[in-house]
Amino acid sequence: MPEYAGLKFWASKVNSQGGVYVTALRKKVPIKIVSYNDQSSATTATSLYTQLIKVNHVNILVAVFWFSID
Repeated sequence: MPEYAGLKFWASKVNSQGGVYVTALRKKVPIKIVSYNDQSSATTATSLYTQLIKVNHVNILVAVFWFSID
């Protein structure tokens, strides 16, 4: 997945400069990429989004959409 590789590259670059500045915290914090495969299932995606928020305590959700044309 080129999108995932791009996110990892971006996080690496941001983290090499101390992270992203969060105004509410008045400091830079590191970026951590957490990803799951929803297998193109709305039910699975809903469950995983809930897990990301309630278990992983993520602050930002990014969804990547793509499809293949054979």
